[in-house]
Amino acid sequence: LPDPASVVQLLKKNGITMVRIYDTDPTVLRSLANTGIKVTVELTNEELPSAATDQNFADQWVQNNVKAYYPATLINGVTIGNEVFKEASQLNSQLVPAMTKVQAALARLGLADAVKVTTPIAFDALKMSFPPSEGAFRDDIALLVMSPMVNFLQETGSYLMMNIYPYLAYLSTPGMSIDYLLFRPNV
Repeated sequence: LPDPASVVQLLKKNGITMVRIYDTDPTVLRSLANTGIKVTVELTNEELPSAATDQNFADQWVQNNVKAYYPATLINGVTIGNEVFKEASQLNSQLVPAMTKVQAALARLGLADAVKVTTPIAFDALKMSFPPSEGAFRDDIALLVMSPMVNFLQETGSYLMMNIYPYLAYLSTPGMSIDYLLFRPNV
């Protein structure tokens, strides 16, 4: 793999203005400083239980991994875990509390307006995705996790992040139009 400085040059050369990293690697964050490239960092699935139960952990994590680099590095988001419903479902009940504590830590440091908190949701969190107008979250997460999460996102002005892999939906849904897979109009 190329070193972070080379990747930053490649991003700039190709006009890429926003990236997401799956951790808070200091070398990467320093390489993105003063580039104008916005970056979303991740509090990992492994760190999520500590953030959910310990405000001091969340405060220190934000101080060390966001505040220490901002504003030179334009950190615009923190993802709490990655595809928790799929990769670490035992953490489902801890997801929104971790999001809330990280949000509180950002607010204490005056960063809550600039840095949004969310979590990437795997496409399989939907029990139905086709047609899109009939999409619905799985029953096991809809009320217990998604409802409070959507309330949190609305209250904080954040966004719902989904990792969408339409090819997998296409494979698992007989009769689905190839237009759906290719992001073309479905008629």
